[in-house]
Amino acid sequence: MGLYMFCVLSVLTFLTPPLFIMLPQVLWGSELVPCGVICEGLYISVAFKLLFIALGSWAVFFREPRYVLPRLVEFRALLLLLLSLFLVSYWLFYVVQILGQQERNLLGVVQYTVSLVDTFIFIHYLTVVLLEIRQLQPFYVLRVVRSSDGEARCYTIGRVSLQRSALFILENYYKDFPAFTPSPHTKKQEQSLDGKGFEDSNMSQSQILIPSSTNYKDRYYADIELERKIRRRRARLVVTVHRSFSEVQRMDNRIKSGQAIDAREAAQSIFPLIAQSLQRYLRSTQQTHLYSMESIIKHLTLCLMHSMSPQVT
Repeated sequence: MGLYMFCVLSVLTFLTPPLFIMLPQVLWGSELVPCGVICEGLYISVAFKLLFIALGSWAVFFREPRYVLPRLVEFRALLLLLLSLFLVSYWLFYVVQILGQQERNLLGVVQYTVSLVDTFIFIHYLTVVLLEIRQLQPFYVLRVVRSSDGEARCYTIGRVSLQRSALFILENYYKDFPAFTPSPHTKKQEQSLDGKGFEDSNMSQSQILIPSSTNYKDRYYADIELERKIRRRRARLVVTVHRSFSEVQRMDNRIKSGQAIDAREAAQSIFPLIAQSLQRYLRSTQQTHLYSMESIIKHLTLCLMHSMSPQVT
């Protein structure tokens, strides 16, 4: 609903000034009082102002939305309401005072149109300040703590709503937080404890949670085994990728110049060769949900297109 209203108001904003100037000339024609060079200069002024508004709106607002917020954005709704009120007010005055009284002074009509365009410029400036610049000034400090391992990051944000704050955290989570790989011996299990000091039945659960293994040697060897398993699978993945890239290089050398293999086709042919090793490595590091097949193929395409190394050092 908000998008459709924004599109309708945008069309009305750019059509209203030309209509204000053209309607008296169409209705009364030669009966208008000419204004000569002054009106022509104002025509140029209106045209360039509308061009600047169009370019500014395209640069700031016409972007593909990456998300849809469930709640109404207050400032955006306020600005749309303000623009609607201005359009309705100017049109009412135009219909009553100019069309209703058959105003013959073309200079007055053009100056009225110029004032309307100046109002649009002011609204555009106010929109940029409220929706873009206002959020850039740091006002709050957010501390985000991951409950699984206690990893924490701090962020500074401006005066934004809770849903915008949550969106900001989600956008930065996978970029700033390292992948979490829980050890098999870090889980806790609930056990009932007998003995002195634990007879109270109202004891909280946090007091009766103990590690499943209290032997530090078991935990130490379990962590070493997990790291060894990850390194082994990573080495297997690296070797597989090297072989796949070498195969593509040999195929490319056998083909005559000018008929090189398309990078995306080569990436699609490589993917089945490395899929099993890659899946095992991502599963062991619990990063499977971070990478889709399409993103992996795009990355392989980029590497092949620029002749990049198959291994990240």
